[in-house]
Amino acid sequence: MKIKQIVTKMMGENIYIVYDDEKECFIVDPGGEFKEIVQTIEKNQLNVKGILLTHSHYDHIEEAENLREKYSCTVYIGEGDEDMLENPKLVRASIDVRPVKVYKKVKENDIIKIGSMEVKVIEAKGHTKGGVCYLLDDVMFAGDNIFKGNIGRCDLYGGDFDLMKKTLKKLSKFDCRVMTGHGESTTMENERSFNPYFGEV
Repeated sequence: MKIKQIVTKMMGENIYIVYDDEKECFIVDPGGEFKEIVQTIEKNQLNVKGILLTHSHYDHIEEAENLREKYSCTVYIGEGDEDMLENPKLVRASIDVRPVKVYKKVKENDIIKIGSMEVKVIEAKGHTKGGVCYLLDDVMFAGDNIFKGNIGRCDLYGGDFDLMKKTLKKLSKFDCRVMTGHGESTTMENERSFNPYFGEV
């Protein structure tokens, strides 16, 4: 597994392009930078098979529909976040984001197979009502559930801090590298030790 990271200029959101030795690829949370994503895919001669969305806030889905059209691939979203995916302005989108109407809903313990990679779905409600994390080997793509030393806010549409606390308790049991939705990557061990929100669960 290889991971390329792109950071959006407007919101500092992390996009991940993940691929195996056969160049089969998926994209996590394409929240902008369409040209850079395409350039990275073409430079590495990748075959895009899926777009995995941790949640459907506009800064994580801005280019999802454009990339779905370009590569004829499947968009995956957790059950419960479909409404924002189809209507991004539910979360006060400050830019025009194309809605995604064609997608596949995923739930707890689903396995998404892309090339030689098997990605496990972990429900992670709280930041949104249908948020998920994706676990591939010992790497978790956590979206806005976990930041280094912090967590995503729970006061936007669909957010629920009580659910977030349950999510953090569940996620804390994993020993893995954590690829965050914004900011630096981290490890679950580090967050258990230093993230104040983990002390509440």
